[in-house]
Amino acid sequence: MQMAGGGGVGLSGTNSPFGTQFGAYADLLLRHVSRFWNKPSINTSSVPHATISLTLPRDGTIADVKISEKSGIPALDFSAQRAILDAAPFPAFPAGFNKSETPIDFVFELRR
Repeated sequence: MQMAGGGGVGLSGTNSPFGTQFGAYADLLLRHVSRFWNKPSINTSSVPHATISLTLPRDGTIADVKISEKSGIPALDFSAQRAILDAAPFPAFPAGFNKSETPIDFVFELRR
């Protein structure tokens, strides 16, 4: 089930390796993952979020995907992890980003 306008995907501030120089690439990743996220319909008074951590190699493949922060709502956790897996492979690193791989935390948040 999809909830229009019912949530968003972001990068965790503590683990966002792209900074301002590669902000357009970070935005590209967020749009890419968002297209694959089927937000669960959940009736809750809180604003739950789940964090999915992964390692992203230069070529856009993914590794070490895990739920690093559970929302307390299994449907949200599963849908967030599924979005990452379905979105793979990701766009390759932009020219000038000199790492061979980088850890990334995606935060999936349901909004009321």
